[in-house]
Amino acid sequence: MVQSLLAALVLLCFCSYSNAQVSTNPTQTTPDLLDPSAQNWSGTYGTGSWAGSSGGPDPNRLRNDSGFIWSSGNNIISTTIAINTALAQAGIQVNGFNYKWRVKNGNANWFAGQPGVDDFEITVDILDSNGNVFQTYTYDYGHSHNWTNHTGQELFGTNFLPPSYFSDINISAQGSDSANWPGWYGPEFNVRDSEFNLIFSANPCHGNALYDPQCPGYATALFNQHCTQNPLFDPSCSGYAAAYLQQQCSANPLYDPACSGYANAYYNQQCSLNPLHDSGCNGYAAAYYSQQCKLNPLYDSGCTGYAAAYLTQQCGLDPLYDSSCTGHLAAQCAIDTLYDSSCTGYADAYLAQQCDYDPLYDVQCTGYQQAYFNKQCEMDSQYDSSCPNFVAALEDILDDGTNIDPIADALATPELDLDIAIPEVPVVIVTELSTENETVDMNYEQTQGDMMAMEDDIEKEIAALERESEEEEVNNPFEKERGESDIEEIVEVVETTDGESGDGKTNQEDDIEKELAELKAQAKTEKKVVKTEPLTKNDKIRMLLAKKANELTKDMENLATLEQQMLVQRQLLALISFVPGFDYNDKDVLDLANFYPDKPTVDHQFSRWFLNDPNFSAMEDLQYPKGFK
Repeated sequence: MVQSLLAALVLLCFCSYSNAQVSTNPTQTTPDLLDPSAQNWSGTYGTGSWAGSSGGPDPNRLRNDSGFIWSSGNNIISTTIAINTALAQAGIQVNGFNYKWRVKNGNANWFAGQPGVDDFEITVDILDSNGNVFQTYTYDYGHSHNWTNHTGQELFGTNFLPPSYFSDINISAQGSDSANWPGWYGPEFNVRDSEFNLIFSANPCHGNALYDPQCPGYATALFNQHCTQNPLFDPSCSGYAAAYLQQQCSANPLYDPACSGYANAYYNQQCSLNPLHDSGCNGYAAAYYSQQCKLNPLYDSGCTGYAAAYLTQQCGLDPLYDSSCTGHLAAQCAIDTLYDSSCTGYADAYLAQQCDYDPLYDVQCTGYQQAYFNKQCEMDSQYDSSCPNFVAALEDILDDGTNIDPIADALATPELDLDIAIPEVPVVIVTELSTENETVDMNYEQTQGDMMAMEDDIEKEIAALERESEEEEVNNPFEKERGESDIEEIVEVVETTDGESGDGKTNQEDDIEKELAELKAQAKTEKKVVKTEPLTKNDKIRMLLAKKANELTKDMENLATLEQQMLVQRQLLALISFVPGFDYNDKDVLDLANFYPDKPTVDHQFSRWFLNDPNFSAMEDLQYPKGFK
C-alpha cells in the first residue's frame, strides 16, 4: 500500500513538468519505505521478549512486531525495497537516501553487566538493474547506549540515474550477545520506529539524452543526431550507401556504371586524362607528358610534386634517408637503442653500457659482485682472505720450512743474557685459497712446530743458566729457598716492569697481576723463611714467559707503525699460547680448535652495523692511541 501511495505521489509531482521546469526542480524524498512490521522481515528468529534464563541462540521478534532482540547467535535479519517499483514514474533521477535507525545496545538495561560490548551493524546494499552491488553503506553501533535514533543522509555522487538503473535495496541487521548468556540480552533494533527515504529529483536527461555527456544514452543520441544531419557521417548510418553513391556520381560520373552519363563521361575522361587514348584527342603529346607525371611524379624532374614524391620514395626505401621520414626514429632505435631515450629498451641498453664501462655502476650489472670484491681488496687487502694481497695468518706465514721460532726470540732478554734475536717475520702474499683440509693441516703443523721450537729453546736457555750456576758454585736462583723478602723482591721487579708497560687492559697483564697478587698474599702470611720445593722446569719457563710478555707489552707502546705492532702482537700471542710440557704431537687436541669453517669474511649487514657503532671508534682509539701511519 505504501508503494502504491508513493507511485501516485510521484505521478502527481511530475505529470505537469516541462523541459523548462526540469533544471529548476528541487530534490524531494519519498515517504518511509522501511517495512514497520517485524514479521515481514526475513531471517532466522523466534518470537518472544528480552531477558530470560534459557533460550537462544536465535534472536527474538518481539510479540508486538516492533523489532528484534538478539541472543548469542550472530544471526542476520533483512528486508528488501524495490527502487524501480517505489519510483516508477519516468523523468526522475535517484540521488541518494535518508535513514533513521532506532537502536539500543544495553545488555537488557544492565549496561555494565558484562565484560565486553555487544556487536551490532546495519548494512544497506544498493543493487543495479543487473543485480550487482552499486554501493554499500555500513553503520556500526557496537557500543553501549540506550535507545537512540541514529540518523543521516547518503548521496550517490552520480548524476542522472533513473529508477530503472536500479533494482533493489537490501537492508540487513546483524548482532550477538558477546557474553553468550542464555536468553536474550543482546542489542535491540526497533524497525517500527526506524525509517528509510529515497531522495530524488527531476531528471534533465529524460527526453533529451544530449543534455549532458553523463546522461544515459548520450552517445547513441549524439550518433543519431550526426547521422540525421549527414548520412555520410559513419558507414553504419541509415542511408549511408545511397548517399555515398550519389556523392561519388556527382563528383565523377565515371565512379560507377550506374551513374547517369557514364559512357560520355568515360570517353571525355579518357581524352582529358590521356589524349593517347585516341588519335582524335587533342594535345596528345602534352597529355602523354601530363599522364606520366600524374601516374608517377618521378617520371621527370619537371613534374609537379617530384620533390615530395622523391622524398616519399626514398623514405619508403630507407626511413633513415631524412629525419622527416615516417619511422625515422624507430629505424634509428633499431640500429642503436641508445639513440634516444624514447627508444624501446633504452633503459636496459643504457644500464648495459654503463655496466660495460664500470661494473660497479649498479648492483644489477653482471660482474658487480666480483668488481665490488676487487674494489674492496684494492682499498683493504685484509677485506677477505681471498684478496690477492691478503696477509696470511702467522701459522701460514711460518709454514715455509724455515727454522723461525718467535717464542724463543720473544724470550731473549738482556737481563737473562739470552743470545736469541727477534726475527723479522716475513710477509707472505697469499694468491690462492687453500682447501679446508689443507688449511687445517697447515695450522696444525705450524702450531706444532712453533710450540716445540719454543720449548726446546727455553730448555736450552735454562740448561745454560744451570750450568753457569754450577760452575760459579752459586745456588740456582730458581731452586733456592724463598722467604718473604725474596718473594717481595720478585714481585717488585715484575711490578716495576708491568707498571711501565701500558694501561694493564690486556689478558696477559691481567694474568700476571693475579700471579703477583698471589705472591704478595703468600709473603704476608709467611712470617718466616720457608724452605720450598725446587722450581721445576715448567715453573722456570712460566716466569721467563711472564717477564718477556711484560717487556714486549712495554715495547709495543713505542712502536710507530701498525706493521711493527702486528709483529709484536704475534710474538705476544705465541707467548700466551705456549703451554710448558704440552704435547703438541697430539694432533687430535689441535683439531678441537678447528671448529670454525675455513670461509672468507663476508661483508654483510651486521658487520656494517658494527663498524658504524660509535663505540667502535673508541675501541680503536684505545688500541691504537698514536693513530695509524
